[in-house]
Amino acid sequence: MRTKTYFNRNGFCFDAEISERKGVALMKVYFQSQYDSRSVACVALRPTRSLFGRRPQIASMVFDVECPPAGFGVTQFKFAIPLEYQGKVQGFEVGATVHYPDGQGLQVRFHEGLLLRANANFGNAFHGVFAIVAAMLGIFVWIRPVAIKLLLPLRVAREIPEPGEPEVIVMWQLGDPALGMQVMGAEQARRVR
Repeated sequence: MRTKTYFNRNGFCFDAEISERKGVALMKVYFQSQYDSRSVACVALRPTRSLFGRRPQIASMVFDVECPPAGFGVTQFKFAIPLEYQGKVQGFEVGATVHYPDGQGLQVRFHEGLLLRANANFGNAFHGVFAIVAAMLGIFVWIRPVAIKLLLPLRVAREIPEPGEPEVIVMWQLGDPALGMQVMGAEQARRVR
């Protein structure tokens, strides 16, 4: 992965950042698989609620990523940011679901990252069982999904008439030559969508 901290859901590792291109905000999710078998993941990001329980008027983002064996790449897509949130730090709850259509295969990368238990619907069996046990013991627990804080760009579109499909760019996969220290250009990246 390109960052020191990232999420790991059953061997599908990812991290998110926001950038701006031509006046439009782009959510970028960098991904990498720990296994030598292809995976299909569903990643979900939704704005966290305020202290008063209000969720910002920023659309939740749910998208699929097909990752080749031991692949590394980025998914990016346009999204709108209302004016009152631009230039501010915003929290996003994170969830993911992953499956391996051909079986998980062998693990080829071993750094775990932050283990993510919430699925793409923000359900978490571990937290559900924990809350039931705590309630039986008379303990109140407030469990929130894992979240990431991202700086929202300024002077970007407040509406996206046609957001389009997420763009998936696979930069490396099992069997490709080593990346080394070179910086890959767009002509070297393999566009999947």
